[in-house]
Amino acid sequence: MNLEEIKKKKKEAYMMAEKMVRARLSLSVKDRQLSENYAHELDKFGFKIIKISPRGISFAGDIRLYEKIFNSKIVETSEGMRFRKEPTIPEGIKQHMDSIYFPTKPIFF
Repeated sequence: MNLEEIKKKKKEAYMMAEKMVRARLSLSVKDRQLSENYAHELDKFGFKIIKISPRGISFAGDIRLYEKIFNSKIVETSEGMRFRKEPTIPEGIKQHMDSIYFPTKPIFF
């Protein structure tokens, strides 16, 4: 790999790290208070809370923050963002969590 390719890779990695990424945490139960408690935990971790509903939370954060909190690298595929391996869910939001995912943009035909 030549110097220009290395610079390009570093620039791409930096741009990806600075990107705010939106995610959704869905709950296995319908409980507004539980959603608010989990949103509070996510906020303490440093995520920006976008929306709270009885079935989950939409939130956003820097890729490095996701990788730190959920102990998994994030990769960008043609379908969107995803964790490279199964994320480790922190204790404060683990009990009633159903899934965590990165929403994809809809495709219109």
